[in-house]
Amino acid sequence: MSKTIIEDFPHLDFKRCWSIDTECAMNLGRCDVYVQMLGSIPIPPESQDKLRGVAFERGAQATTAIEGNTLTDDEFQQMLNGMPLPKSRAYQGTEVQNALDAMNNIWTRLVENADIKPISPKMLCDWNKAIGKDLGPLYDGVPGKLRRDRRHVGKYLAPPPENVPALLESFCEWLKVEFRFGAKEASVAEAIQQAISAHVFFEWIHPFADGNGRTGRLLEFYILLRAGFPDVSVHVLANHYNATRSEYTSHFDVARKKRNLSEFIKYAVQGLTDGLAASLKEVQKQSCKIAWESHVYKTFATYSDYNKRSVFKRRRILALAMPTEASFSMIDLLRSSNELMLEYLNHDERMIRNDAEVLLELKLMVPVDDNSKPPLYAANIRPMLSQHLPSRVGGGIR
Repeated sequence: MSKTIIEDFPHLDFKRCWSIDTECAMNLGRCDVYVQMLGSIPIPPESQDKLRGVAFERGAQATTAIEGNTLTDDEFQQMLNGMPLPKSRAYQGTEVQNALDAMNNIWTRLVENADIKPISPKMLCDWNKAIGKDLGPLYDGVPGKLRRDRRHVGKYLAPPPENVPALLESFCEWLKVEFRFGAKEASVAEAIQQAISAHVFFEWIHPFADGNGRTGRLLEFYILLRAGFPDVSVHVLANHYNATRSEYTSHFDVARKKRNLSEFIKYAVQGLTDGLAASLKEVQKQSCKIAWESHVYKTFATYSDYNKRSVFKRRRILALAMPTEASFSMIDLLRSSNELMLEYLNHDERMIRNDAEVLLELKLMVPVDDNSKPPLYAANIRPMLSQHLPSRVGGGIR
């Protein structure tokens, strides 16, 4: 890259222009622990697919919402279910669908096909092309093609178009050399720093006429997934940026002016830490639910009262409906499921009491507070725990 470009754009010298303070280092350590824990929780493949689908959908909505997309959750689900959106909302739907498709394609490439490659200008162009697919004239540029004009991003004037190819080449080479691609397995902390710094430098280059933000966040997504982040967690940074948009843009500007990424990385890592903690809690909840269902089926497999199959089925449905993370009353439990409401329709309270006594006898349920009105119970998850701690009996995962 020419000396003139560096002189005109000193923030694009592609050097490790950040330091990690104690607080950020501690959060990076927490991220490492969360990633290891997320990766060690056994989840059946069908449940993994569902969790990944939800995570990617959230990421696609978040990365487009940052750019002003206002598609609602209901509209997104409508689109995913194959129902057409109103014409006035179709563009918004295509934007989100493009982001979701790009994430799924990256996942297929990295996870299913094990096609692991360093970042290249072609790869970035391919992602931008995917982002701008079928968006027509409302997409301010040619998808996948480098811009041919000078662009302002807020108050920031991006480099001239004639400098973009050289900047992209230098950027990709820097990523490969600085983070030693292929030399060793990257640590979680190093992968996080690479993903965040790559995103910032990419946005400063601003190589495309449109879709730079979405493409830059795909770059983060790719680096984290390539480093072994569980797929249920790689959407977390996009969610954080969307939830803190004003900070996101402000940190970008401050980092460029100071030519230092320390505060931006600290801000991003804090959001990643919080998001990973939330993802871990969600996956643990799902894992506990799966284990609870297995425990209920095994318990009822040895249940001797088969005189009435309908009674057996009703009581098993009742046990399966119990939440594993909170206490409940029998009335609340019945109201939580339309299936249960139908099972107990036109029956008196005596049936409910009898069924509750059976679940207590089978040790699937334990009383929490007999003095409350109505009495409170909890799913007895103690047999599923590796350590039978009394404080957790009947309380679920807290």
